[in-house]
Amino acid sequence: MGVSEGSSLYGRDPVLHSLVSRLTGLAYDERSRVGREYQGDLPVVLLTGYHGMGRSAVLEELAARYRDRLPLAHVRAVATEPAPFPPAPADGGAPTASTLVEVLAELVCGLAPGLRRRFPVLVPGLFAVSGWYHGNGEQRDAACLWFARLLLACRLADGDENALRHAWATAVEGRLETIDAEADEEWGRDAVTAAVVAEYTDRHQPAAAQEWYRGRFPRGADGQEPLVLLGEWFQRGGDYRHAAEQSLMAAFLHDVASSYGRLQRWNREPWPLILLDDAHCPSGQDFLDLLLAHRALPERPDHEELVVVATRLGGLPEDASDAVRRDLPDLVKSTGWQRRGLTPSAGLLAVPLTPLSRDDILPLLVPGWPARPLHPYLASAVHSLTGGHPAVTTVLCAAVLDATKRGRGVDPRDLLELNAKDGRPVTEALLERLLPDRRQRDRLTLLSLARDSTAAEALAEHLRLQARTSCPPTPPPTTSKNSSGNNSPRPTSRWSPTRCCAPCWCTRRAAPPRGPRTAEAGRTSTASCGCTTPSAVRAARPTPCGTPSRPETPRRW
Repeated sequence: MGVSEGSSLYGRDPVLHSLVSRLTGLAYDERSRVGREYQGDLPVVLLTGYHGMGRSAVLEELAARYRDRLPLAHVRAVATEPAPFPPAPADGGAPTASTLVEVLAELVCGLAPGLRRRFPVLVPGLFAVSGWYHGNGEQRDAACLWFARLLLACRLADGDENALRHAWATAVEGRLETIDAEADEEWGRDAVTAAVVAEYTDRHQPAAAQEWYRGRFPRGADGQEPLVLLGEWFQRGGDYRHAAEQSLMAAFLHDVASSYGRLQRWNREPWPLILLDDAHCPSGQDFLDLLLAHRALPERPDHEELVVVATRLGGLPEDASDAVRRDLPDLVKSTGWQRRGLTPSAGLLAVPLTPLSRDDILPLLVPGWPARPLHPYLASAVHSLTGGHPAVTTVLCAAVLDATKRGRGVDPRDLLELNAKDGRPVTEALLERLLPDRRQRDRLTLLSLARDSTAAEALAEHLRLQARTSCPPTPPPTTSKNSSGNNSPRPTSRWSPTRCCAPCWCTRRAAPPRGPRTAEAGRTSTASCGCTTPSAVRAARPTPCGTPSRPETPRRW
């Protein structure tokens, strides 16, 4: 697979240079136009893969290349609730969102400066559903901080963010002074919703938004304030909330489509690019569910052409049977994607990110052609050791280059004896890269001494560790082939038989792991030593032995 000059990502060029360029109509590495592959109906690109496969790195590279060239929003979904006052992201960083409303709010903040119409329908809806329980000052201040950010991003207000937040909190509290502090909790929250909507209406007169939302409710709701009703449905939960969320998604797409009139479409102005990281988290799943369901409607009211590139930990959901799957080499010229059917998953284009090949690793070792020649089979040794795991390979190759610059010769046997740039042993750097949590890292390091699942469970019980009740069975021994397809031997390192490095290289073998690559996990099997414990070179799966796993929630796509 080709490697572009100057690119820090290897083996991902089909996504960076080909696919996204044809979706946006803008070249990746130069300010020029390219032909668009899709017109009218675009797929949602879903990059799948396990930890360390470079999913987030691809989005970061796309954000750096396309920022200031088109409207762009980069958001990372998270599973946990953020701090009450989440700080604004640093330059180039992706803000986090733990709910659907937060995802939409971050998209507004990212896209509004570059659009002709700054979400006149969605923003009032976001205000309506962002109420709080009367008397809860922390929730009030957090919601008013979002209000301030939305107003500033859409140029509906000027001034300091904190001053605007305080002004909104004071104004809404002033409207609630007549409410009894001991009133019913739900009724008090509905009153907050009404107060927020009234304050927004007095300041910004959202008549067009009110009329738009009125058409989303049944006729029996005539005579009620549609924004207040939207907030009440959202706070009620269940099917009511789902209907409110559908309205918010429809408002988002309506505002985007309305920003591209006949003149903008005639001039081929690029459509916004949305980069959604970690879409397997609930907030990301909800956003994709609603987007795909809206695009699957037989008669779409708003024909937007948003370019959406999302990442998902693991593979496709089981119920995404109509998604089109393409491997990286298939993206170079044309994906051949075409919507078939009206199921939401038919709008998905899934691209699994696979481990690096030996040809991808070689440029990592010789970016500037070091003066001291490297071992002729060092790239093969790194590939045999890491299985092409991008995160591990990058750290290991950086350590090789650092040692070479200092005049040290590096043989395959020396790979685990190297130091990282900061002077730490490279094995320690690998562990911290793949297992940032120290408590989890210490537990898995101990469990890496186990021979198999049974031994790992016994060791965990003996050490009183909270481990999984069962571990994946040891795969049967198999014969590996090299990249040429034959069974010729690869160069191997001579490891110390007494070493059981923290990322578990088995002490019973004198050769590095050399097993068949498994497509699902993107790792190298170590069936030769019977070891299924976590390893830095096999840490592509998110839940190795001993790591609590979060059950997969069935999705509609």
